[in-house]
This record gives sequence, structure tokens and C-alpha cells, in this order.
Amino acid sequence: MKSIVMVLTLLVVAMMYTLQISQTQATSLHLHEITFADTNGDVIHTERFAEGSFFLEVNMPEAPEREGFVFVGWSYDFSKSMPNFDMIVYPQYMHSEFLVVTTFA
Repeated sequence: MKSIVMVLTLLVVAMMYTLQISQTQATSLHLHEITFADTNGDVIHTERFAEGSFFLEVNMPEAPEREGFVFVGWSYDFSKSMPNFDMIVYPQYMHSEFLVVTTFA
């Protein structure tokens, strides 16, 4: 009987120790937001992501059209790792119309 009580006591102590270690080692999931905005700052789309996830998992919206310009990408390099903060991304454009002036002598 004495050995059973001793074994049970050791089991309880081991369980309590394991539970305390588990609580200190537990991690929480940190979520961040990527907000896609147009050139006026109006929100087009917002995407939530977990810290450490990949950009392949982010659903990027279609770029807003802008007259006289061609969309060339977003203001963040998505080949980089996922940031650990919230961010706002803006579309980047290039002029699609050029003025050619010729002079005749």
C-alpha cells in the first residue's frame, strides 16, 4: 500500500510539472493584416495572415485600373518573407502614354 501511494504521488508531481512546463511553452498565434489600397488610400481588400506564413497563401486583389497608366506591381516585394506587423500596400504604376515631339528644320 505504501508503494502504491508513493507511485501515485510521483505521478501527480510529474503531471503537475508537465502541465506547468506546457503552459510556459505554449505559443499564441499572432495575426497581422495586409491592406491593399488604391492611390487615393481607399481600401480595396484586406487579408489576415499568421506570422510566419507565406505570401503564396495571400489572396491579392486585381489591381485597380488607372487611366494613362499600366500597373507594374504592389509597393511591397512579395518575394520577401512575411512581415511581423500590419501593413498597407499601394499599387505601383508606370505611364503608358508618352508625348513625342518632333521638330522639323
